[in-house]
Amino acid sequence: MKGLLIDFRHAARAIRRSPGFSLISIAILALGIGANTAIFSLVDVILFRELPIHEPANVVRLFAEGNDPGGLSTSSYPSYLDYRDQVSSVEDLAAYSSGNAMNLTVDERAPERVSGAIVTGNFFEMLGVKASVGRMISPLDDVPGGGAVVVLSDRLWSEKFGRETSILGKTVRLNSETFTVVGVAPREFWGLDLDEPAQLWVPMSMTAAALPQYAAEMIGDRRFSWLDVVGRLREGVTIEQAEAEIRAIGVRRSASQQMADPLGTLRPANGVARGTSNATDAMTRISWILLAVVAVVLLIACADVAGLMLVRSERRQHEIALRLAMGSGKARIARQLLVESLLLSVVASVGSIFVALWCVRAFLLALPPDFSLPFQVATNVIDLRVLTLTAAIALVSTVIFGTVPAVRGMRSELLPSLRNETSRGSRRSRSAQGFVVLQVTLAAVLLVAAGLLVRTLIEVSAVNPGFEPAGKVVATIDLARAGYADTERPAAWARILEEARRLPGAGAAALGKTVPVQSSGMRHSVRIGGYTPPPGTFPNVDLNIVTPGYFEALGVPILSGRDFTETDVEDGRAVVLINRAMADRYWPGRNPIGQWIGELEAEVIGIVANVRNRSLRDEPAPMAYRPLSQLGMSGMTLLVSSARPEGAMTRELTETVRAIDPDLPLFDVWSLRRKLGFAMAQERLLTSLLGAFALLGLLLAAGGLYSLIAYRTELRRKEFGIRMALGAERRMILSSVLRESLALTLTGLVLGIAIAAALTRFAAALLFGVSPLDPITFAAAAVLLLAAGAVAGQIPARRAMNTDPATILRHE
Repeated sequence: MKGLLIDFRHAARAIRRSPGFSLISIAILALGIGANTAIFSLVDVILFRELPIHEPANVVRLFAEGNDPGGLSTSSYPSYLDYRDQVSSVEDLAAYSSGNAMNLTVDERAPERVSGAIVTGNFFEMLGVKASVGRMISPLDDVPGGGAVVVLSDRLWSEKFGRETSILGKTVRLNSETFTVVGVAPREFWGLDLDEPAQLWVPMSMTAAALPQYAAEMIGDRRFSWLDVVGRLREGVTIEQAEAEIRAIGVRRSASQQMADPLGTLRPANGVARGTSNATDAMTRISWILLAVVAVVLLIACADVAGLMLVRSERRQHEIALRLAMGSGKARIARQLLVESLLLSVVASVGSIFVALWCVRAFLLALPPDFSLPFQVATNVIDLRVLTLTAAIALVSTVIFGTVPAVRGMRSELLPSLRNETSRGSRRSRSAQGFVVLQVTLAAVLLVAAGLLVRTLIEVSAVNPGFEPAGKVVATIDLARAGYADTERPAAWARILEEARRLPGAGAAALGKTVPVQSSGMRHSVRIGGYTPPPGTFPNVDLNIVTPGYFEALGVPILSGRDFTETDVEDGRAVVLINRAMADRYWPGRNPIGQWIGELEAEVIGIVANVRNRSLRDEPAPMAYRPLSQLGMSGMTLLVSSARPEGAMTRELTETVRAIDPDLPLFDVWSLRRKLGFAMAQERLLTSLLGAFALLGLLLAAGGLYSLIAYRTELRRKEFGIRMALGAERRMILSSVLRESLALTLTGLVLGIAIAAALTRFAAALLFGVSPLDPITFAAAAVLLLAAGAVAGQIPARRAMNTDPATILRHE
């Protein structure tokens, strides 16, 4: 122990004697470790953490088997009650619905849109989740007249109430109802779905207040599937045994009800949180890619520091030889060098915490709406779990960059080092050359990956969305959540449209249930006369509810037929418009106008151009449009076109609706151009992030290359002086150094291109309009790396070219 303390004191003195080397090494390591710490804190919940509940391994999710193979669906409330009362292998069953938009009003502030969850009274008790303040929702709350109570998430409590414990008993408004706050959930609990973290929870008995537009169907209709069901297995019961009982109950129910009951599949709750939907699949894929990228950056940083350590250790050969001559063992020398590496890592890891905090803060500020990763529930950088990882990374980094210099120290030869025979350094620098090649290789992989994302962003930006976004403003309005009864809504919508059209410079104005892009919309099954679907499938189309003038306001042409009119509801004839994609799929070579669509029970009166409603990446899907007058909706998006500046229009639109009803809030008031930008926000953010890491890797690789070439050039100064004294031209010296720099760069480049070609296929799902082996991207990465290699070799090459032969010969 005493010897180790002495080693640490010697290491500290050695580091202080070389402040330039030490600061550079610490800065490089702090960047590498900090980047890994930051990304780990962001993806920890997605990839590694178990659900923050009691014994999560025993908790299962209960699903209906969907129409698609392997598909999972939700359950109706009556179905949940049946299974809760009949199943014996599961200790308790609870149900919930997350991701529900609610209007939250605190004191007299303007309402804000939050994501709320509706839960049965036994939900928290079954999961074993205890409140950090107050209490959670209990079975006594989930009964008729049980009381309007709400539990806040820790994040919402912090943001809206400043973490005041006096929050208990305080009243807030959810939609148009008053709720009493009874507790705050623990900080780590966000719910059971990563893609829909909840900000608050209300009991199932308050469904009518939380979701007023669908309350009747949600509670009483067995065909209305909207609930996720979760339970805890009894001790000693396996998931297979419980599923067998669930299926048996389903068979009995189907027989008694004379209808098929699809409920009957169990999944571990931990696994479900990370992978039952496209959203969670995307989360996992992006998270692993981010982790891989920062791991590559860390390797580049470690290789850079290893190269610096090797160069420094060779310059200390005389010092090491003296210590050997004075009786120090080679193992002691190696341990000393390893302790120096460890000390550098320890200091760098402390600095990396500040780097990570800054990176996370900057990343969250740049986060676009609807980003696929739930970073609002990210692990804090200061969390013990993250700090432990930081320490582990520091130790691993020490092994990576400190082992080779330590081994070199053990192989030091006494007599040559005492004579200052450092010419052998050129042979010893082969390890340093290897580290430089490794850096260039990894930098090439990062550059190719960043380049592919840049190309993807360009391709996505060039996609025609099917409408003209310029000069249009959108805003979300929900009448039901503001307390409007069914009978009051038609007049309210008409008044809002009338006032919107009166705005200065306003053109067309209309309402749509969804407005592209990034609108999931609704799906509806249909029956088409003369169309026979493939066996085992049933036609489904996207459905949007709009008012007359919607297509004019959006800038979408009607290709044939006509638009909706106000008289469509008066004559009682159900009508529908379809897009070109639906016409081509179900009526190829025929005119669909006048045709009847079963299930929608409406006649086709027109065909409109395709619009990319869900995503710019996806080809337009078959879509049907129904008039709002025939299908009442409480939540709609207002769309207004105008020749005036979009910023002025958003302000005036907000003021206009506030003048109609001060208690009717507008949400997501944006220009359509900005909303379209959100559709590319994920590509833009990932491109920026990976581009920044690739640039960092390139700079580190160029710095490592420069350090090595500069050192080797210094060793060869005598050789250069003699060659020039014998008549060699200075440009020959320049080309000699540049050739070495470019040779190392080219070696790493070839390896990097080969590795990138093998790996990019794993990121194919993130690409659009570009091949994983895109030759333009690979060529651009090669040119950039070769240019960096040339620049890194220029400075030491010119220094060598300016060597004075007379000075060299005089010293000889």
